[in-house]
Amino acid sequence: MREIKISMQAKQKKILLITNLFPNPQEPLRGIFIYNMVKALRQQSDMIIISPLPWFPKLAFLKKFKTWYRYAVVPQKYKIDGREVLSPKYLAPPKLGVLHAFFIFISLLPLIMKLNRVYNITMLNAHWVFPDGVAVSWIAKLLRLPLVLSSRGCDINIYSEYKTRRTQIIRALRYASKVTAVSSALGKVIERLGIEKDNIEVIRNGIEFDRFNIKDKYACRLKLGLKANCRIILFVGRLIEVKGLRYLIEAVANLTKERKDLKLLIVGEGGAQHTYQRMAEELGIEEHIVFLGNKSRDEISYWYGACDAFCLPSLKEGCPNVILEALASGRPVIGANVGGIPELVNENNGILFTPRDAQALTSALSSVLDREWVARDISKTVSDFTWNRAADKYELIFKAISGSMAC
Repeated sequence: MREIKISMQAKQKKILLITNLFPNPQEPLRGIFIYNMVKALRQQSDMIIISPLPWFPKLAFLKKFKTWYRYAVVPQKYKIDGREVLSPKYLAPPKLGVLHAFFIFISLLPLIMKLNRVYNITMLNAHWVFPDGVAVSWIAKLLRLPLVLSSRGCDINIYSEYKTRRTQIIRALRYASKVTAVSSALGKVIERLGIEKDNIEVIRNGIEFDRFNIKDKYACRLKLGLKANCRIILFVGRLIEVKGLRYLIEAVANLTKERKDLKLLIVGEGGAQHTYQRMAEELGIEEHIVFLGNKSRDEISYWYGACDAFCLPSLKEGCPNVILEALASGRPVIGANVGGIPELVNENNGILFTPRDAQALTSALSSVLDREWVARDISKTVSDFTWNRAADKYELIFKAISGSMAC
């Protein structure tokens, strides 16, 4: 693991934003929501982005391990849309997740100490509490720097349920000058971990309205080669168990007994894809389900436009961008009543259902498909969700902490 070279400049005030969730040359959509927030900041030039990624040997015969090999070819310094990103690598042994924070700490410490000598580092902001935030909290404590921890969903909802990780997470949250959460529901989970309510700020994600907006349904279908007269349910997300896709597949199986024109389009990839494909075959509905794989952000906007309704049957969630994007596109949403989803979905733009309940989901899908929706009215329900609003809230936090440190 080579040392990252840093050009020497006159001491400038800098904020370090550290997260493994940031676009890179191999995964241009990775952590796109954090990238959009950074792009909206007025003080972009005052921020250095560090995106630690797992180390993997760059050996040709290991290319078959696609999930891991992509990290081997991400350089330690790269640019995304002209913005420089530092990407140190850390050991990430499988099945030893509890140690990942320690390995990130070992990888980040010399880099951040060097940056602290070159620049006037005013604070650290870590997005994704475990393992990134835990590692950064140790560095902040060691260097006596203020810390803002930004929770995103599974980093709290799932990892805080692991006993060994829970202790690390709580200590990191307690050290932070401020903790942000993408939904009120997530903020309440953090509160239950013993964090003072006054130290938690809810900052919801924004929407790229220039990309996700109302489009003509039939023009989108023509562009994508879809039939004009079928009924389409869309899912966008990683194909992993926590997204609850098995319940959606079961609900579609129930509906296709009466609705022969129904299609479920699935955008995304993940470890459970073969399980879901086999499930569709066993239920005899493979002709009603299409696995589309990953799509670019621009193309995804047309899939939203082409569908009749969007469904996210997750078991746990923070503030899912896919729901915001679907609503901005004027499409009704069928969402599981978990996490921050009830803060986004209401009777004016969709319907909620009980998670892990295929029958409840079947009923919800049927109700949404039978109702006449006005795309413009749906889109209005999320018109306030701008990235500028989110960035302004972060800047107020940064300013307040910087001001208190100067006193």
